[in-house]
Amino acid sequence: MPSSNRQGPVTPPPGPHLRRATRYEPTRREACLSWWDLPADLPADLDGADDADGPDAEPHHHFALLLDISQTGASVALDEIPDADSEVWLRLEGESVTEWSSANVVGVTSTARGPHLVRLAFQSPCPFETLRAAVCG
Repeated sequence: MPSSNRQGPVTPPPGPHLRRATRYEPTRREACLSWWDLPADLPADLDGADDADGPDAEPHHHFALLLDISQTGASVALDEIPDADSEVWLRLEGESVTEWSSANVVGVTSTARGPHLVRLAFQSPCPFETLRAAVCG
């Protein structure tokens, strides 16, 4: 009787950010990650306003390397780090640019040298055209 290497069911890791969808390795990796840095002294009635491009908001647009993507999230490598739990926007770059997809930063792994790993959770399902362009090219 052949021996089996199985050691029982796989236990998911603990934590609030468990994946609910399969992550795919993209064939298109060029992406742009954008966010706004709002002033710390922003009045409470403007916090979370849709128009973040006020005179005191600082826009950030950075080249990102797409590492994986799913309907619910993505991982990117980039040189700048957005604030934890901040809202960001991701799109694919290259021959054809995709629409922006809003996401929340759910984790950042910093490195002393080289790019940082930023894990994202999309606020709504990733648009089909974006997912198809990333995975199928």
